[in-house]
Order: sequence, then structure tokens, then C-alpha cells
Amino acid sequence: MARCDASGDRRTFEGSVVLIDLLKKALCNKILWYMATRYLTFALQFISSIYIALKLGSYFWGIWSFILLLVNTGNLLNWGIGNSINILLVQHKTEPELCAKYCYNGFLLSCLIMIPAITFTAYERLIGIPYIAKYHIGNYIYAILLIVCIGYLNNYLINVFRVKNRLFAVAFSQSAFPVASFLLMFLAEEEKLLALLTAGYLAAVLISLIIFLCGKYIDWQQKTDRKMMREIFLKGFFLFCYNASFLMIVLSTKTIISYYYAVEMFGYFAFAFSLANACMLLVDSFIFVVFPKMLDMLRDKKAAFEKVVLLRNCYLLCISCIAYSAIPGCWLLLRFMPTYQEAFESFVMLILALAIYPLCYGYNTYMMAQNKEKSMALYILIALTLNVLLTFFAAAQLHVRMEYCTVGIMVAYGLFAMLINVNARRHLQQKNTIRSLIGLLPLYIIIPFFTALFLILTRQINSCIYIWLPFVLFLAFASNQMLFIGKIVIKIIRSPDILIVR
Repeated sequence: MARCDASGDRRTFEGSVVLIDLLKKALCNKILWYMATRYLTFALQFISSIYIALKLGSYFWGIWSFILLLVNTGNLLNWGIGNSINILLVQHKTEPELCAKYCYNGFLLSCLIMIPAITFTAYERLIGIPYIAKYHIGNYIYAILLIVCIGYLNNYLINVFRVKNRLFAVAFSQSAFPVASFLLMFLAEEEKLLALLTAGYLAAVLISLIIFLCGKYIDWQQKTDRKMMREIFLKGFFLFCYNASFLMIVLSTKTIISYYYAVEMFGYFAFAFSLANACMLLVDSFIFVVFPKMLDMLRDKKAAFEKVVLLRNCYLLCISCIAYSAIPGCWLLLRFMPTYQEAFESFVMLILALAIYPLCYGYNTYMMAQNKEKSMALYILIALTLNVLLTFFAAAQLHVRMEYCTVGIMVAYGLFAMLINVNARRHLQQKNTIRSLIGLLPLYIIIPFFTALFLILTRQINSCIYIWLPFVLFLAFASNQMLFIGKIVIKIIRSPDILIVR
């Protein structure tokens, strides 16, 4: 008996040692630390935005919101230069001299795309734009211009640094302003706070740029190469169209809803979208870090199909787990926020829509790795057009309940996934039969999806019993795959270097 106890104690001790070793490696894992900073930053932004709104008052909050709108719009027009250099550096990783030329010429290109922003600001100052004059931003326009222009350089260097696995600088750049705004909000109120926040934003992007430049990834001894700059710009332009169209799918839906539905209803929809987007942040942060490695894995066409299947299964499982667990999670959260309980059904529809897009995952990364960005841009433009038509018809002609307007997003994402999957499989020399395409829809996605949709249509989704049904069904159909993913997660924690481009 004593021998059995000793054996049991030894197994317990060995298990504890393994657990402690795994915990130590997790604490030293740069990728996990980066993902943690993204969630902490989001939480900080959420808290500070509420407090800043109170300290500014409605008038200056309106001006600050407009300043952020101008900055975000300006940053959106980066023409995909950073995305382009990301792919090119991975594709030419064995040619350091060529990569140095790409980095230098891409940086110059990021300086050249400042010209439209400078021209716009000069026009506003010399002639004036009534829409902007309405918000009385005055000389803040110069700070906005500097923030946007420095933002182009920071966005470019973020993509260079993530290929090099220098995540500290990336995390600092993405967290600098949220932290600064959290600290500044206690120092003043109204107009003084507005000035502090603007200055803090400018200081945050400037310090980030200095940290990036200290990384010395730009070789100033290189020469300007117009042909190379043209290559970077053209690849970036199609990637820009691809990414911008994704944003436009949601933006167009928001715009149509804001026009055809009451202000309060639009507020519920915007709140629901913020929650749904936040739920996906964890996986998106991980994908941001490992994207260069995935591009590298899929460059070889011969071995790509098995890797595509692996990546796709892992991503689909993680997204589905988050989506279906978020439904009861949001339901519980809104019990403490009765003002926004009307947003719940919109949240469920949006989370279901966001669960459809991953159906193209793996194949879309393969298309990028194979320089098929033109085809991808065309497919998402088709999906965007379909979304606008369906959402407009639902809102303007059918006058459906607001949450049903998200059907346009679902159909658009579904069509895009089908187009990407069919063409990528054809490129991989895989047959596209009805059976093979149906096989791309795992039961752990489809059954919980249609169950949640049925509960929405029958108005049973708010039931404290039925609310758990989609998640329970997901667990029932995905139990074996969850064990497989658990092993991969442990492997990544123990050996994070497997996610680095070499």
C-alpha cells in the first residue's frame, strides 16, 4: 500500500513539475505577451473612452470624435504598402540584400503616399471645406496631418517588425496612445483635455516611430529603385482593395441601418458590433503575429494542401468556440446592462456572420502566398456589391427587423468563401465536386449556426435554457478536434520559435 502511495506521489510531483515548466515557458512567450497587451489595451480604451466622454462634455466630445474620424480615415488610405512588404519579405527571406532594398524603397513609398494628405490639408486651410468647418477644429488640422503621416510610416514598420518577430516595438506602438489617453484624462477637462489628448496622440506616434527607426531595419545606403517601388505599390494596391472592401461590407451595413432605422436602434447595432468584434480580438491578435509564418509555409505549392487543411481546421475550431461561447457570455453581460439588452439579437446575428468568414481561411492565405491578390480583390468587391444590394433591399423595401439586415453580411461572406475556396482548390489541383465543397463545412459550425438562427427567428434566443444550446452542440461535435488543438497550443507554448520565419 505504501508503495502505491509513493508511486502516486511521484506521479503527482512529476505532473506538478511539468505544469510549472509549462507556466514558465508561457510567461516567457513573446506571442502570448503580445496577445495579452492587445486585450489589456482594448479594456483600457473601453474604460477611458467612457470617462473621457464625461470629462469633455458633449460639445468637445463631438470635436474629439471628429478628429479621430479624420485620423482613422487618413490611416485607412495607406494603399496596402505595409501588407505588400510583409509578403515580399517572406517570399525573399533567403535574399537579405534584396530584402534590404525592398525595405528602403517601401519606406520611401510610405513617405510619398503622404502627398494626398498634405494636399487635402492645404486645400482645407486655403479654401475651406464646410463639412470640416462645422466642427471648428481650427489648427488641430495640422496635428491631424502629422499623426496621419507618421501613422503611414508606423504602419509600414509594424509589418517589417512582425516579419522579424520584434513584437515589443509592435505592442508599444499599438498600446502607446490608449495608455497615454488613460493617463491624460485625469489632468484636465473640456477644451484643455481636448488639447492634451491631441498632443498625446501626436507624441505617442512620434515616440513609436523613433523606436522603430532605432531597430535599424532601414538601410539608408540603399538606392532608389522605381521599378521596385512600382512592384510594391501595385501589390499593395490590390491588397488595399481587398482589406478596404472588408471594412466597407460592415461600414455599408452600418450606413444603411443608420439611415433607415431610429437613432437608438442604430446605437444598439453599433454596440452589438463592438462586442462581436471584441470577441474575435484574441484570435485576430494571434493571426496578426503568425501571418508571416503562414505565408512562408504556403509558398511551396507541392506541400501546401495538407498545411492549408491544418491551418483551416485550427482556425475554424478556435473561431467557432469563441463565437458560440460568446452568445451566452453576452447574454449574461447584458443582464447587468439593461439599457443595451435590445442589442442582444443583433449581437447574435453579427457573431454568426463573423463565424462564416473563416470558412475561407487557409485558402485565402494560400492565395496571398501565391500572389493572387488581384483575384481576391475582385471576389471581395463582388461580395461587397451583393451585401449593399441585399441590405438595402431588406431595410428599404422589406422593412425587416434591424438584426435581419446582417443577412447581407452572412451571404456576402459565404459567397466570398466559396469563390476563394473553389479557385484555391483548383490552383492546388484538387477536384471541386459538390461532395468536396460540402466537406468544407464542419458539423461543429453548421449545426450550432442553424440552431442559433432558428432560435432568433422563433424569438427563443433570450431563453436562459436555449441560450446555451448552440455552444453545447458545438462541444458535442467538436470534442475530438478540441483535444487536437489543445496539443498544438501546448506545443506552441513550449516551442514558440516554430512560429518565426527563418
